[in-house]
Amino acid sequence: MRHLSVFVCLLSVLWILIMLGACRKNEKAQDNSTPIARVNDRFLYLPEMADMLESAKTNQDSTALIKRYAEEWIYKNMLYFKADQYLNEQQKAVIEQQAEAYKEALMGYRFEEELLKTKLDTTLSDDELQQYYAELGDNFILNFPVVKTRYFICSKENKLEDSLRIWFRSNSPEDQLRLQKTGDKIGAQYQLDTQWWDFEQLRQIIPFSSKKPATLIQNDNFIFFKEGDKAYFVEITDHANTGEKMPIDYTRSEITKIAATKRRLEYLKNLKNNLFQEAIDKGEAEMMFK
Repeated sequence: MRHLSVFVCLLSVLWILIMLGACRKNEKAQDNSTPIARVNDRFLYLPEMADMLESAKTNQDSTALIKRYAEEWIYKNMLYFKADQYLNEQQKAVIEQQAEAYKEALMGYRFEEELLKTKLDTTLSDDELQQYYAELGDNFILNFPVVKTRYFICSKENKLEDSLRIWFRSNSPEDQLRLQKTGDKIGAQYQLDTQWWDFEQLRQIIPFSSKKPATLIQNDNFIFFKEGDKAYFVEITDHANTGEKMPIDYTRSEITKIAATKRRLEYLKNLKNNLFQEAIDKGEAEMMFK
């Protein structure tokens, strides 16, 4: 969030620098089309709005967009000219210095982001996940029970209950495909790959009678019941209770973010050190303060 705020601020001040340069050049746009707005010796031409007009669906939309853009363009340019008349040379010089500083910072920020995008590996191997989990696992304590589950929910009036039971329990890819195709035909709600769920959130989809996952799977990981007008097929393959350490699979997303942040900081630190040392070694820079 901090990077985004800085980025927006940099763009705003860079716009001031561009406007200052445009004023000093005091040139009209070299375009043969008819101008649609003017402020002193500056002209706005239709081709300058080509990208914006691509979103217009009708001629009426285009006219409205052009009018709004032209009004905003006139306001910004008049604001600049008024500021140019009002501010003294010392104030303008300060703005020039600030704009140049922001331009340099913006270019540096963009350069860092491009390097991070192309050079930084954010993937996390299973071994690295295990290592982070061993180091940070005590920080991941559950505030609610979780279950690793898959499910199939359909109308209890369907005529395929026995087949659905067999296919749901089967590990055969062919049976799972039959289950999926049948589910699509009869309008079932399903998740056939096991995923971790907050148990209370899962209970909003599947009305389990118990609030404790362990009591549901005392005898069998597979659960079947009917409630209202629905039939529920559920498999719970793992669970963890409130106060226990989060299962490693459940933390993968969070640990990946932590690892990516750590790698980012390390990369930028190394980049700073390497650029500094390279400049010193090549004589491109030197520390003149003793």
